[in-house]
Amino acid sequence: MDTDFDTTQARYEEFLKRAPELLATTLKNTTDTDRTQLAGILAHKKRLFFTGTGSSMPAAWYGAYVMTQAGYPAQFLPTGAILGLHSLSKDDIVILSSQGINRADALLVIDTVANSPADLVVLTANRGIDLKGKAAAVYYFDPAEEKLFCRPAGVATNYALMAKLLASSEQALTDQTLVDAWREGATRPLELPADCSRYIVLSSDAMMPVAWNVALALREGSGLLTQLFDIETYGHGNYVSDLYNRQPGNTFGYIFVGAAKTTETARSIRRFEPFAKSSNIPYTIIAPGYEDAARAGLSILASVSAKVFALNTASGYNMNRPPGKEENRYYHELESYDN
Repeated sequence: MDTDFDTTQARYEEFLKRAPELLATTLKNTTDTDRTQLAGILAHKKRLFFTGTGSSMPAAWYGAYVMTQAGYPAQFLPTGAILGLHSLSKDDIVILSSQGINRADALLVIDTVANSPADLVVLTANRGIDLKGKAAAVYYFDPAEEKLFCRPAGVATNYALMAKLLASSEQALTDQTLVDAWREGATRPLELPADCSRYIVLSSDAMMPVAWNVALALREGSGLLTQLFDIETYGHGNYVSDLYNRQPGNTFGYIFVGAAKTTETARSIRRFEPFAKSSNIPYTIIAPGYEDAARAGLSILASVSAKVFALNTASGYNMNRPPGKEENRYYHELESYDN
């Protein structure tokens, strides 16, 4: 008996039960003063860069989308791209989303921006790191401790914090509506196409950040072979090799990640669905009926989190010990950047 697996599953199950409480605490602790402060910092910037990696990427990517929709010059860049920016000025701001700030790239982003004329804003669960003199503002979310076993679900509080910080006064995003969206998704575990050796996650528009986490959660959290594509990008020829290589033992299915029927993502799914049917490709659509990306995203994050627990209970996959964990440790250390 794998006692480590049993312990990991028990802790993850407990985390899922506590997730609404953690979401509520994060949102309650995020005040109108915080929103006003951040709005003031962003108001006079000519370039807004949102960045994050791993489970922290969806919140950063979502933040860039929200600000772009609001008319700001915002974009999402991976941390490696931020480190490659050599022209940061006082008119720039970097918004870093990093759950634990315990990876080399996050630490280097902080130092890079702190040593430039640009401003830095950080969203993190790590209340122990000292960012005084480096960040113009720091906003905290729960859980206070980053652990690998909760990664598929732990991103939700980060995502909710970004949503509340950047929500306009016209949006009906109360704390309760966001928590309720998570609760709704938790009762509806993601359905996977049956008998597939791999899965292709397809999305677009505001739901791409969440789709990225769906792919990561299934891949790292449950050991399934998954890939992520923008629907339109995939539809321009990327499907050819998948169809060409389809054979017994190498079958694939689609996971469409969307929102309500009137969103751009939903329209993209409707356009691509006939191709899946005519090609006899099994697929599932995960699309809660919310118009806004904040609630839709939290619902989907809850759905995939519940699925990870169910999959691992059935298969015995230990998400606390994924293949390559020890071998990959050096990659995240500062010394790896010296080579």
